[in-house]
Amino acid sequence: RQADVGRPVPPPSAAGGKLVADNMSVWEDEVSFIRDFVETTFDGALAPMASNFGFSQVIDVTVSSNDMSMGDVRVHAFRVTPGRETGQYFPGIPLRLKAEPKPGHTFVRWEGDVSGTDASISPTFSSNSTVTAVFAQNSQQLAVAGTMAISEIFYNPPGVTEDAEFVEFLNLTSAILDLSGVSFSEGLDYTFPPGTILAANARLVIRPTEYQGNLDNDGETLTYVDATGQVIESVSYNDGNPWPEAADGDGHSLVRIDPALPLLTPSPAAWRLSVQMGGNPGAEDSAVLSDSSSTGLLNYAFGGEGAEFTGEFVGNTLTLKFKRVLNADAVTFKLFESSNLSTNGWSEVTGVEFLSEEVPQLGRETVTIEELPVGNSQNFYRIEVREK
Repeated sequence: RQADVGRPVPPPSAAGGKLVADNMSVWEDEVSFIRDFVETTFDGALAPMASNFGFSQVIDVTVSSNDMSMGDVRVHAFRVTPGRETGQYFPGIPLRLKAEPKPGHTFVRWEGDVSGTDASISPTFSSNSTVTAVFAQNSQQLAVAGTMAISEIFYNPPGVTEDAEFVEFLNLTSAILDLSGVSFSEGLDYTFPPGTILAANARLVIRPTEYQGNLDNDGETLTYVDATGQVIESVSYNDGNPWPEAADGDGHSLVRIDPALPLLTPSPAAWRLSVQMGGNPGAEDSAVLSDSSSTGLLNYAFGGEGAEFTGEFVGNTLTLKFKRVLNADAVTFKLFESSNLSTNGWSEVTGVEFLSEEVPQLGRETVTIEELPVGNSQNFYRIEVREK
């Protein structure tokens, strides 16, 4: 039935079903002839097959690997090769797909018009479709809730443009994270491209040249999800008290003090100003505590100048101020009060806010505690520094 499918005759040098070639040029010509033979045979056979089985159309199905150096995909028994990911198939007929990871790699999931984690599947399609097998190195893991965090936000750079703004992410794990398909569902318009990885405990920065839109200078919520749509984290920031004011156009970014701690939205106490103007994208901004003695804690928290603890009466309230080292993130500050200065007479003042209302100077910031009530009796206050 050669006439029915328009199949060409075998190459003239074929003898007994074998190719006979005198040199490489002849060999290459006849290999090319065989390829044309196969493609022409397919083109000629497709229409009669469709007619014979009652199919009125064919569909294009694209089957690929996210990285062919990590793994291959087979359609029926045939391995998909570069440039041949898209084939024509009859609708409603199951395709046997198999993901085959290469040594040192693992099959993760199917993406596109099918989903699931079984390496062998038999989906059916009724229209043009796309299927991708996702592989990862054995030392990698997918980015999910608890594996990464937004660690720095520069939302309002000085000046009229927003070109310098950025969002920094931190890998909280000791494994390589696969960020493929991680995207924002709220705030920005950005999806991490396939194959994006984040090294263990490393940082990654995205800027306006990569994402659509801009960070809202008045504050907003940034929510990002994994490739399956599950929320990884939701982070809110704002430009008014009790949020640090110098992040709103005065040149400092918001730095997350402890990215591993889950956030309560909103969580202004979880953020501080960056030490440097313009932020510190892609690098650690915290100072290291190397001396945990009393003297070491005081020097770490306040610097050589001391706390500079002052008070000011405003009407019937008291406002306290003290200067602290901006990036002394390994310690906490607490306010205590006493009426008699006795050893056992101090109690913690709760429910107060430590506000950052001034632009930092020389790596230190002024912290303000406002509206402490003033009674008729004397009262004493102290700031206590504790290692976390």
